Amino acid sequence: MILILSINPSLPASAIDYIVGDENGWTTNLDYQTWAVGKHFQIGDNIIFRYPYGIHNVYRVTAPGYHSCEIPANTSESMSSGNDVIALNTEGRRWYICGIGDYCKMGNMKLAITVFEPVVPPMALIVPNFSNGGGDQVPGSKTSSVWYVSPAPAGFYVFLITAMVGIMIVV
Repeated sequence: MILILSINPSLPASAIDYIVGDENGWTTNLDYQTWAVGKHFQIGDNIIFRYPYGIHNVYRVTAPGYHSCEIPANTSESMSSGNDVIALNTEGRRWYICGIGDYCKMGNMKLAITVFEPVVPPMALIVPNFSNGGGDQVPGSKTSSVWYVSPAPAGFYVFLITAMVGIMIVV
């Protein structure tokens, strides 16, 4: 009998810290939408805006604020440390701009991203094939089946393994 169980937790394998603009950082005349292409931002990741302190800043804005490069009048949420780390804790669209001078409009200092739920690969569960009665294996016959199971709470897997082991002992 064969029983191989690969349990994969429901959390992402590892969070990614994305430095906006890579080695260029948060600066003028860089196409941040092109920079974001191919990146899969997900819950648990961080985006980091790096720039010389006092030269730029970062505001999280709405879609209209992003397109018009306008900071909402009722916000005081400027990030200006030069190493601003933003945790991506919820899914959805995010818009960021530089609020100093015309850097957003003239220098293209704006970024729009979409944050997704974490991607968790399915787990593989290999169980014996009892089609031959569970007895001696017939040469050349299929001896196991592979099932792919969506992630579930760990307690469920303990129950499943206990139940399967009990069935194998009885058979």
